[in-house]
This record gives sequence, structure tokens and C-alpha cells, in this order.
Amino acid sequence: MSMSLKRLDQALKALKSPRRNKHDIQTWLSASLTFQQTCKDYAEADNPKLLGGFLGRISKKMDYLSALTSNPLALVNRITGMPNGTKPRRQLLGGEEKQKFPKWVSGRERKLLQESTIKANVIVAQDGSGNYKTVSEAIQAASGSRFVIYVKAGVYKEKIHSNKDGISLIGDGKYSTIIVGGASVNGGTSLSGSATFS
Repeated sequence: MSMSLKRLDQALKALKSPRRNKHDIQTWLSASLTFQQTCKDYAEADNPKLLGGFLGRISKKMDYLSALTSNPLALVNRITGMPNGTKPRRQLLGGEEKQKFPKWVSGRERKLLQESTIKANVIVAQDGSGNYKTVSEAIQAASGSRFVIYVKAGVYKEKIHSNKDGISLIGDGKYSTIIVGGASVNGGTSLSGSATFS
């Protein structure tokens, strides 16, 4: 629920310019709904016997919260067009469209995303050549600000759960750095518990 509140706060701040920030607002409100539903699913899956009593009341309250988030999302979806007198612009650079980032991506983070070399705070490597052998350990060590974790090539068999913000994972490519959990609803794990990375 704390992650849901963070996304709601971001959406509220972006409402100062709803037309310009429409896509960001939609994303944050949708993420907030997803966090709320995941919380509800988790509570119901782990405590099915309590559904009629206390958990049933919590479930009703969470449905109400979801409706409160769903209504502004529906309103934001109805925002159309650009502000009066404004035309959409395309910035072209050498025949290719220039890479644009949303306003909320800071200058430091833009540089990080555009760098060709990795400037990581810590390195994860299964062979022991890095600071940590598992991604989970590296995430636990992350500080409160932007924290870059470079994960070297390998198959990391672990389930990662964190509520920290500001973490960037950089690997050696989608076919080289792989994180797998192996849990599934079919295998007896709850829906919320089946996530490899949450």
C-alpha cells in the first residue's frame, strides 16, 4: 500500500499540467491500482479462513480504495488534445528521432541511461568477482538515493522482493543476465507469491 501511495502522490503532482503529463498520470494511477490489487490478492491468498471476518472488511475497504483510484484514471483517460495553440513537435537528429525522457527523469538519470560504460555502485557476480553473489544481497545494500547494480552474465535462481525506490539494475543483455524464480500458481504458490521480482 505504501508503493500505491507513492504512485498516487506522483500522479497528484503531475495534475498541475494534466494534458502535458497525461501518459505519466495514467501510468502512475494504473500502477497504484495494481499495487492495491496485489496487496488484496496477497491477503486473501495467505488467509482464506479469515475471509468472512476481519479480512472481509479489509477487502471491502480495499475495493473502495480501488474505486477511488479508478475514477480519476477514467477522468484522465478522457483528456484529449494538446493545450490551446500548441502543436506536437518532433525533434529529429540525423534522420533518427532524438531520445526524449519524461520531465521526472533527472539530468543525472538521463546521463546514466545514455552512458556506454556502466558506473555501478555495486557488482553482482556468481563467481565471487563482484561485491555480491546474489541480486537480493545487492538490493538489500542499496541506499535511499539512485543505486546502480551491475549484474554480470549468469542465471540467478532467486526470488527478489523489495519496496525500495531508486534502484537500477543493469545486466549483460536479456540472453546473458537472467533472473528466474520458478514459482507458479500451478506449482502451489499463491498468485502474488509467484512473482520472480516484486
